[in-house]
Amino acid sequence: MLLFLANIEIFAEDESGRFALTPLAATLQRDVRGSAHGAAIHVGEPWNWRKWGELHHSVLTGEPAFDKAHGVAFFGYLAANAEARATFDRLMTDLSLTQVPPIVAAY
Repeated sequence: MLLFLANIEIFAEDESGRFALTPLAATLQRDVRGSAHGAAIHVGEPWNWRKWGELHHSVLTGEPAFDKAHGVAFFGYLAANAEARATFDRLMTDLSLTQVPPIVAAY
């Protein structure tokens, strides 16, 4: 996996076979400016992936794939699942910390 990630410049491999962070990988760290950590964790969660298995249903009916996959709407799922809620909250915090300052500066 590290070799693959080095090949696409997420990590860098040195001559001794050790791996180091690239600027892109640095954004995967928690609590760094511009962090994508919350997004990466959220996207990789199995409960988040299940909705994609219901995409066909969503296209045919117009109903949310998430609701079909879990039997409940997204925010209802989060209300009943503390771990999923924490993952989503972290994603929203990371996005806010990244996106709000340029919006305020532009305003």
